Amino acid sequence: MKNLLTILAIFLFLWVGGVIAQEDEGYETDGTLCVETDDDDGRSLNGIYPYRHSDSACFWIVGDSGLVLRYRGYERDIAQYPNLCAFESTYARVLNPAHNLMSVSFAPNDDRKGWIVGYVNGGTDKWRGVIYKTIDGGVNWTYRYPDIAPGEKIPCLKVQAINENYVWVSCGHGYVLWTANGGGNWEVKTKPGGDHHTGWFYGLYALNKYVAWVASDQSGFVANKSYLK
Repeated sequence: MKNLLTILAIFLFLWVGGVIAQEDEGYETDGTLCVETDDDDGRSLNGIYPYRHSDSACFWIVGDSGLVLRYRGYERDIAQYPNLCAFESTYARVLNPAHNLMSVSFAPNDDRKGWIVGYVNGGTDKWRGVIYKTIDGGVNWTYRYPDIAPGEKIPCLKVQAINENYVWVSCGHGYVLWTANGGGNWEVKTKPGGDHHTGWFYGLYALNKYVAWVASDQSGFVANKSYLK
């Protein structure tokens, strides 16, 4: 009995310590995000892009079935950490229900110009990558299916704009896209590490217009590539 009580005491100590540690990690839950669209059915939210506009803190969100959202909060209403209660919805649209949208990015020097990437979510074109672009802050969006690999369905997973001209996109099956003219033309870059690295590049960080890092879902593979040198 004494040993049992000792074990229970140790277990309780470890459990309480774990709870306290979790609470002290510095993360807060902002609350439930209410999607104000008639078509909302609890779809997944996949990508977020924060930015500042005048005296406001703003962010874009994209999700499954073509969902695009934008929220804005004034600095005077945000005490410590941004809480959804301090933000107002300024944009909620479904661009195309056939597209799952994975990532969004705007030009740091021009918040009117932005890109969204994703893929077709069903039918014979399932997994085919799609790239959206706006030049008027989201009032209008146009999209295209980039020709990544003939005969293959390659999803677009992550986008990062360096400026209004240079944009990187990481894709499935080890592909990376790059443009120097805002998406007028997309160049398919060599697979980092060779053809044996064919995972999905969910992670992308572009250091500048010439160098980017990607992270694969296969074998913990991370690659740095000066693609244009």
